[in-house]
Amino acid sequence: MAENPYYWTRVEGSLAVGDLNNPAFVWAFLVVQELVRDLPGDRETFYRIVTEQQQSNEIGASSVRRISVALSRAGIVRPSGDLPDPDANIAQRRKQVIKQWLKAVNTQKLSVDDDAFCVYCGFIFDASEEEMRCSNCARPRSDWSGSREIPCPRCERLNWSLASFCEFCSNQLVELYCYQCQNKVQPQALFCTTCGLKMDTADKRVPIKRLGPPSYSPATFYNKE
Repeated sequence: MAENPYYWTRVEGSLAVGDLNNPAFVWAFLVVQELVRDLPGDRETFYRIVTEQQQSNEIGASSVRRISVALSRAGIVRPSGDLPDPDANIAQRRKQVIKQWLKAVNTQKLSVDDDAFCVYCGFIFDASEEEMRCSNCARPRSDWSGSREIPCPRCERLNWSLASFCEFCSNQLVELYCYQCQNKVQPQALFCTTCGLKMDTADKRVPIKRLGPPSYSPATFYNKE
């Protein structure tokens, strides 16, 4: 007999409201709430556990409970993930926040095959706009030139040598440091927040190479339900 949903934890509630046939979305939902650890290998462990439990013929506890227990045994669930979420009420509200955020960002379907992302700010690029400009930072796509030599640590596609974000999945590609004061600045910054120097191609760009926790962007949270 399955457990009473009133006694679900926050991890279990989030698993219950997510689509486990789309584990990437569910994992991102867990991570952004800081309910689970996100070290190299944790995401793959989650995918494996979901697949095993969905194929299991075990009776008794629900797949949500079994997945949660397996994640806890793997040391992936954070203390906040064990807090109560009766009937998944908290998870439902948070999922609605994500949906509203997506609508506010862009109502267009996020597709790696059909759409591109601005290499300056990571925002989805609307190719139908006049002058081919990003609707977020207003920089023209026509500026994207040069050789493709920076591999994305998430989707592994090659990007323009001066790109700050992946054109195909919006993942951050580099860490940017001011040439004058060495202060770390955001890739989309126009000026250094410490010394006021205008950012340009002379600034130090350090590629992010390790396959660690991904930056969860609107593309990650596109719900295919």
